This record gives sequence, structure tokens and C-alpha cells, in this order.
Amino acid sequence: MPDPQTQSASDATVGAFMSLDEGKQRDVLGKMSPEAKQALLTGIKTRKTQPSAGAGKLTPPPSADMAPPESTAKKLGRGALLGAAAGLGIPESTSGWDVATGAAANVGKGLYDTAKSIVYSGDDTPAQRQERTVLGPLGPTVGNMARGLEAAGGEAWKGLKDKDPEAFAHGFASAATQLLTLALAGKAGEGGIKPGMQQARLSTAISAGGEEYAALEKAMPKIVEQAQQAGVQDLPEFGKVVKKAHTAVNDQFNRSFDPIKAQRLVPMDISREIRKLVTPDMAQTAEGRAEIHKINDAAVEYQKDWSLEELNERRMNVDKKLDTHYKKSSMGQYSDPVDADIREAERRGAANIVYGKIAQANPGLDVRQLKAQHGALWKLDDAINGEGGATNDLRARQAKFKAEGGRLGSVKGGASVSGKGMPHGYFSGIADAIFNGGPLQRANSQVRRAFNPSLTSRASKLGATGIFTNKLQPPPQPDDVE
Repeated sequence: MPDPQTQSASDATVGAFMSLDEGKQRDVLGKMSPEAKQALLTGIKTRKTQPSAGAGKLTPPPSADMAPPESTAKKLGRGALLGAAAGLGIPESTSGWDVATGAAANVGKGLYDTAKSIVYSGDDTPAQRQERTVLGPLGPTVGNMARGLEAAGGEAWKGLKDKDPEAFAHGFASAATQLLTLALAGKAGEGGIKPGMQQARLSTAISAGGEEYAALEKAMPKIVEQAQQAGVQDLPEFGKVVKKAHTAVNDQFNRSFDPIKAQRLVPMDISREIRKLVTPDMAQTAEGRAEIHKINDAAVEYQKDWSLEELNERRMNVDKKLDTHYKKSSMGQYSDPVDADIREAERRGAANIVYGKIAQANPGLDVRQLKAQHGALWKLDDAINGEGGATNDLRARQAKFKAEGGRLGSVKGGASVSGKGMPHGYFSGIADAIFNGGPLQRANSQVRRAFNPSLTSRASKLGATGIFTNKLQPPPQPDDVE
């Protein structure tokens, strides 16, 4: 079997090629693979060395062969340009119209193949079925991408070994363009789910105040984790995600705490923290002496035996009392400052002991972060799913919106008189009728946009993927030349 490197094209192919004018010859050569081009040139050289039928003279070479040899730089440039086009799925042609229409057709076919790969697998090849099993619905698409990169890399390596600068540049540029486009495709779908934008949209959806916004910021890592698994489309679904994340964090804390919660100790650290609240001036006044008495009574409570579970319950009870205290007006808070200071010392001391023991029993667990997320999710759960939370509030407002006519209820008619004294009628609120679907619908839209890429991002990502999914037609072979 002849070596592909030395095999020559048939006489008919050589004759057909030589009958073309110089411009068409260059166009055909530009579309050929390196192997086909070599076979054609070998055939031309063989024909040149054969005597003619009459006088025994050599057949004159084609005009293309009479041109001076091209420089390596020119070959590299042409190969890189055509390779970059191939990597983007653009047909190699000197016709601008062919390039434009061919590129659109290739991307369209790629989009069709991508969609078909997701919804239908009946005509998969055995290799595609295996790819689908391993990589999911887009397995065949990923396989096509890998094969395209492999072919381009192989072409570049072969060009390097054969010292063919044009073939090397073609393969290298094709592979580089495919990798770059794949990277850009991956970035294209990320615009709609940036953490900062997520938090802003979710805050808008639930009409978050300062406390809810701060809680949302702490809880975002756990919320995103749950939302990606659930696929969130509206506010009620987001409320379920928050509740599920709240439960999951609480369960994680309990699993870490349960094995050690029965341990007992005398929490002298808390007692010492409370006694530090006594200041030198207190003994000088009746009010101060009463405060000292209150501080000492509280400190004595922590000079006896406690279990870790009892300390944790005390921490939670004190936390609730402090939450109520800080919601009072500044005047109300001033009325019992020592009580608040004692409870702060109790909460801080109990947390240090309980969290420290859990961390010792569970190396690598950031207990304080876990509890901060738990508290934030608890607050969000109440703010969204509670009786007076955002979901019920927005449902009530949406019902009122519908009762008042819905979208059409915002359209109002009126009459006025122009500057020339001519009466005319008008309508207002048309924009609201088109874009305002009510308070709950607006909140649902914000939630949906927080967890799902925008339509333009998805379209650009799918379009870039479509370039890869369509295999380019093989270049014309010498025997195809007419």
C-alpha cells in the first residue's frame, strides 16, 4: 500500500487542476489538507517529467508552480489565519459571503445538535452512549469538543514533524481558538449569578431591612449551596431553600454536639467574666452597692456543676433576652444596663466553653461560623416564611393588586385641553400595565434572576458551545476537483 506521504494524485485529477485558472488553483489548494495537497503536487511533478506524446518535450508546469516559492512566514500566516477560522467553525474560503453564511449554518447546526443531545438519545453511537453515561446529557457534545481539539493538536504535531509550517500553524491556531472560545463560553453564563448581585436581588425580593440584609450576607454560602440543588424560580421556592438550609445547619451543629453534651464542668470562666463588671466607684454609692450585689449573685451561679447541654441552653435563653433588650428604645436600654452587661458576659462565656469543646471533638469544624450561619438562617426563615414574613405579605398584596384590576387596573383615562383650546383624551399607566405584574410577581422575578443566568448570557454560552458541536466538513480531496 503506497505511503500517504508519497502517493500521487490521478492523472484525471492533475489534469482537472491544471485546467483551472491561477486564482481557482490557489483557492483549491487553500481548502486541501496537507496530505491531499502533497499528493496533488507529486502528481504534477510526475506529469512534468513524462515526455509528451509528440516531440518528447516536458509538459510545461502549471502557472501556480512557476511562481517563486513562498516564504515560511507567509505559510505560517496563512495557516494560522485559516486554522483560527476552522477553530471557530468558519468555512475556509476566499468568498466573504461563503464565510458568513457558512459560519451561521455551522453554529445553527451546532445548536440543533446540542439541543438534540439533551432531549433525544435514540440515534447515539456506542461511543456517544458511553459519553452520555459518564458525562450526562451533554456527553456527546463534550466528546465532539475533545475530538476537535485532538484533531487540531494532531495536525500541529504532524506539521512540526514533517517540517510543514503551514500545517503546523493551521493545527496550532485551530486548537488555540477552540480552547479560547471554550473558556469564553464558560464565562458567558456566569454573569447572572455573581454573589453581590444575588444578594442585592434577594434583598429586594424580600424587602430586607438592615438585620435581614446582614443575615442574608452571612447565610449566602449555605443558601447558594441549597439553591443550586433545588433550582429556585420564585419566592416561595426560595423560602423552602432557606428553611432547608436552616434545618441542615442546625442538624450539623447537633450532630457535632450530641456526643459531648452530657459532659459536666464548673464554668469558673463565666463567673470570672461576670465579676469583672464590678468597678471601683460602685462601692461609693447605694446604687453601686446594689449593682455589686446583683453581679456577685449572678457570678455565684457559675461556681457550681453544669453540663455542656445546660450551658448551651442558657446561652440561647440569654441570647433571646438580649435580642429583646436591644430592640428597646435607648431610654429603655438605659434602665437596666447592668442586667444587659451580665447577660453579655454569660452569653460570651457560655459560647466560648461550648464552642471550644465542640471544636476539640470535631477537628476542622469552624463552630462559630456555623452558629453565625444558623442564627442568620433562623432570622431569614422568620422574615420569609413566618406568619408576618415576606411570602405571606406579598401574597396579600398580590391579591389586592388583582382585586383592583391587576395590570389593567393601573390604566387610567383622562381628558385635557391643549394650548390651542382643543379638548383631547389620554391614557396613563400603560407602561405599568405592560411591565407591572404585581408585587409578588416582581419579587419572583428578582429571585429567579438571582439564581439563573440571564437569557442573553445563556444564549451567548449556547452559541459558543454550538461552534464546537458542529464538526467541520473535511476539506475537498484532489479526486473531487472537476
